[in-house]
Amino acid sequence: MIKRGLKRPKEPEASRRSFLDSAYELFCEKGYAEVSVDEVIQRAGRSKGGFYHHFKSKSDLFQEMFEDLFKRATEPMERDLRGGLDLEDAMGNHLARFSGVLRDTRQLRAMYELYVLAMRDREVRKVARKLNAAGTALVRRFLEHSTRQGRIKPLGKRLDGTAELLFHASRGVVMMELALNDGRDIAGKVNRFMEHELEGFGRAPGAAPKRKLKVKAKD
Repeated sequence: MIKRGLKRPKEPEASRRSFLDSAYELFCEKGYAEVSVDEVIQRAGRSKGGFYHHFKSKSDLFQEMFEDLFKRATEPMERDLRGGLDLEDAMGNHLARFSGVLRDTRQLRAMYELYVLAMRDREVRKVARKLNAAGTALVRRFLEHSTRQGRIKPLGKRLDGTAELLFHASRGVVMMELALNDGRDIAGKVNRFMEHELEGFGRAPGAAPKRKLKVKAKD
């Protein structure tokens, strides 16, 4: 007899999650080109029919995996924004949460591969553009929020362009550090980059003095 009131994970979602997690592990270990659908199925301990119930192809799985990772990374930032944090505190929190990710060069190489593939795969380019639009929109909201609080000067017509450039540039710092320096000081470089960019925004008249971004590494 099944007891009422017990919360059990729904099998379809549990199945989908096992494929996403297994794909993430394999992509980090071997790279996109070297991973087959059969390997993902074997790692997940599921059936081929189950795989194709959730995903049309390996490319489809790859795209959903990055969308899922992006969502999990940005949801805490959304909560900070709704909680009324200003730009410095929100970015400090984000970098603290992200520091563990920045030390995991396997994960960063998987993200790097997304952008490399986007240059030659139209479908992958779609998901890269989608993630870029979502990241830019989030940065834009932080800038708007800090403007309303009087923390930075209004950017006016420069708002959209500034948000996009800030998101692109922060991504670029990560990718270049990964490619050229084996990811040895990514967290430090991203932190210094954000401090430099925030200095350039300038303070609204009467705003509190600018604080340094303080980031504590979190595993």
